[in-house]
Amino acid sequence: MNAQARWYERYEWYKRIIGGRRLASIFLYILIGAGTTLISFGTFWLLAGRLQVNPHAANAVAVACAITFAYIANKNLVFNSRCRNFIELLKEIWRFVISRALTMLTEIGGLFLLHDICKLEAMAAKVAVSVIVLILNYLFFRFVVFPNESRRHSEPEEI
Repeated sequence: MNAQARWYERYEWYKRIIGGRRLASIFLYILIGAGTTLISFGTFWLLAGRLQVNPHAANAVAVACAITFAYIANKNLVFNSRCRNFIELLKEIWRFVISRALTMLTEIGGLFLLHDICKLEAMAAKVAVSVIVLILNYLFFRFVVFPNESRRHSEPEEI
């Protein structure tokens, strides 16, 4: 059984447990969001906390690692995006890069504002900014990066 068939089998299981494709997608988005956050915080903790890297540099690396994971996981697991050709894939990647660049700037600027200007402890500032970034990322993914989620699934839209 190939990876796509295994994924579809798991996806069908989530649908049965949760009660529909839309809820299963939201549930998976939340799980992947948690994984993305763990990658971001873990990388930040390792670099800033353990290796004493500048918090801003550590944050930039942490965000880049999390962004890469988020694209791959959300494209394949949550939104089941299948581009019809190379141009469509490039457009999707471009939308993703632009939307994530905006949220990365939000995260970096937010950490600067809360940590350097407001003198909030670095990890507390990271938590506060991450909540805003998670909400923005969902909105961008849902409405900008993968706007036609329903046409990418093999089954008809549920109401």
